[in-house]
Amino acid sequence: MASRFLIEILLVIFLILLLTFVLQLTWLAGPSQKISNVTTTSESQAPTIPGTVTEYTADSLSSGTYSYDGQDGFIWNFNSTWNYYVYLPANFNSSKTYALVIGFHGDDGSAEAFEQSWENDANTYNFILAFPQSPTGDWYIPVGTAMDKYIISTIKSKYQINDVFLTGCSAGAKVIIYDALLNPGVFRGIGSVVGDIDFGSYNPGTYTFDNASGQHFYMINGALDTTVNPNYVKQTIANLTAGGGIVIAKEYNMGHECPTYAFDNLSAWFASLE
Repeated sequence: MASRFLIEILLVIFLILLLTFVLQLTWLAGPSQKISNVTTTSESQAPTIPGTVTEYTADSLSSGTYSYDGQDGFIWNFNSTWNYYVYLPANFNSSKTYALVIGFHGDDGSAEAFEQSWENDANTYNFILAFPQSPTGDWYIPVGTAMDKYIISTIKSKYQINDVFLTGCSAGAKVIIYDALLNPGVFRGIGSVVGDIDFGSYNPGTYTFDNASGQHFYMINGALDTTVNPNYVKQTIANLTAGGGIVIAKEYNMGHECPTYAFDNLSAWFASLE
C-alpha cells in the first residue's frame, strides 16, 4: 500500500514538472507575430483595410540583383524577396487625397516595429504609411532608393497621393538623405533621426549638396550619440544649408536612439508642409 501511494505521489510530481516545462517552452516561444494585426497578401489582392497593416511583396524587385561598390571595396549583391508594410489611417476614404510617408528602419531593424511607432500619427494627420524591410537587415543606398521608387509608383497606382515624405532611423536616415540629393524634387520633406552623410566612406552615386536647394529637411540627432558622431550630423546640416536646403535641426540629450517623440515632431512638421 505504501509503495503504491509513493508511486502515485511520484506520478503527480512528474506530471506537474512536465506541465511546467511545457508552459516554459510556450512562454519562450513568444507570439507568432510581432504585430497582431498584420495581414500578408500579394499586391494583386484586395487593398489594405483601414486601421490595419498589410505586408506586401515587391514583385518586380524580388528577382532582381542590385550591386554597388561599397565600403572597403566589397561588392554587395542582393537577390532576395523584398517586403513592405502598408498602413491606411483608420478613417481612410478612397475618394480623398493623402500624403504618403515612407520609412526606412535602422541596422538590423524591423519595418513592422518602425511602422507601428507611426500609426497614431498616421491616424492623427491622415498619412498612408509604407515601410520596407531590408532582407539583409541593413540599407545600401542604391537598393534603398530602388525600393523607394517602387513603393511610390505602386502606392500612387492604388491611392490618391499628393505629397511624399521620407523618414528614417540611423542607417535608414542615411538612405533618405542620399535619396533626396540623388532625386531632387520628388519629396516634400525629409525627416532624419540620428542619420548623416558618411563623408569619404560611401560612394552611392553622383550627388551634390546643391541638389538640396529648396528641399525641406528636419534633422534630429543625439548629443550623447557614440554611433553616429554628432559632429558629422552637424556637418551634414551645414552642407545641406549651404546647398540651399531649408533645414530644421534639433539635438536632444540622448544617445543613438529613435524615440517616439521624435516621430511625433516629424509628423506634425510633415503635416505643416502639406
